[in-house]
Amino acid sequence: MIHTTQITNVALRSKLPVSALAFCVGLLSVYGPLPAFAVQSGQTQRIAAVVNDEAITWKDVDERTSLLLLTSRLPDNQETRQRIIPRVIQVLVNERLKMQQIKKAGIDVEPADIANAKRQIERNNGFPTGALDDLLRHQGLAPHILETQLRADIGWVRYAQSTLRRQVSVEPAEVDAVISTMKDNLGRPQRLLAEIVLPVTDPAEERQMRALADRLVDQIRQGAPFASLARQFSASVTAAVGGDLGWISTGALEPEIERVLDTMSPGMLSQPVRTTGGYAIMLLREAREPRKQSADDIRVQLSQIFMPLSGPAAVPEAKRAEIARSVRDSAKSCADIDATAGQLNLPGSGAIGSMRLADLPPPVRAVVRDLPLNTLGGPVEVAGGEAIVMVCDRQDTAGLPPREEIEQRLTLEKLERVSNRALRDLRRSALIDIRR
Repeated sequence: MIHTTQITNVALRSKLPVSALAFCVGLLSVYGPLPAFAVQSGQTQRIAAVVNDEAITWKDVDERTSLLLLTSRLPDNQETRQRIIPRVIQVLVNERLKMQQIKKAGIDVEPADIANAKRQIERNNGFPTGALDDLLRHQGLAPHILETQLRADIGWVRYAQSTLRRQVSVEPAEVDAVISTMKDNLGRPQRLLAEIVLPVTDPAEERQMRALADRLVDQIRQGAPFASLARQFSASVTAAVGGDLGWISTGALEPEIERVLDTMSPGMLSQPVRTTGGYAIMLLREAREPRKQSADDIRVQLSQIFMPLSGPAAVPEAKRAEIARSVRDSAKSCADIDATAGQLNLPGSGAIGSMRLADLPPPVRAVVRDLPLNTLGGPVEVAGGEAIVMVCDRQDTAGLPPREEIEQRLTLEKLERVSNRALRDLRRSALIDIRR
């Protein structure tokens, strides 16, 4: 089985290294209603669909279906093919639309980009260089089948970077709201979850997506790897990591999903859950009670006036007392401490960043543990001298991700929505003919 990784870190950096990319069928795809198809022998050169005068043949459909079956470990039989061929056609239609837009935007995907992406897939699977092509050929698949998809996916990422990224912004208040919610959830039990999300964007898709969801549940219960199917079928950004949601506090998901999870035990797989956006398949891996925070997990951001006791910059005792009095009279904030540090020109003085209480020297920890913000503490003896310290900020929410990580996650989620909308707009304006 080939383990693949979806291209999802779209435009989070000024340049996204192609070596970090791999592939997933249907990246950021938007699916529309389609009739059921079956590829019959002798019709592989017939046209299955036309997208703005570009043809998709049944040979294209058959080859991509075989690739999907290989990477997802679904059984390769007529029943499975009939169920997934409509989805494969949608993927190929979206792929043509992407490539047309990529070409229009003047974006190039070089052979070296494709080679780098293939090497990343090989590294992710522990394959030696060149083994991916050998495996595809062994399964009767030409390497160009995968390369065509990689070209569209890499190009679409670059299009998102160069064009769509400017439509995305994350305000500080949005990050604050997420942090507030995380704080509220810290005391709740948590579940280790994975998901497969199948969107329903049109009522006519309902039966098709429900049938696909039922089929995926059946295959997982028969032994197909959840992560592989999530990578290939899920429309969520979590598809990149096999559907892994991580540890989620109870009450944080949609009510429909929460009600189902409340009835499940670790190791259980849900039936398809109808949500506001489509269907979700949930895997409950583990459950745990809320983590009790130790006081030493608290992080404090400090500024200090450090007065050396020895060496060329040593400060005599009388001078240290004078500095302490002056600082106590004038410093009302960490900015004042930092300004005073610059005036005194004492090495080691000023902002010293954010640290866990547990990582501070015991004398300093004892002083700052309960010290109010913007209040001076000390002088306290530290290695090589004395320090007057001030707590600039205190974070008593151990276990929360850094603010920058939350902002990146929000950016990624917004960019996914913008990318989906852009693809929907391309579909609406395109001339698409799906043939029986």
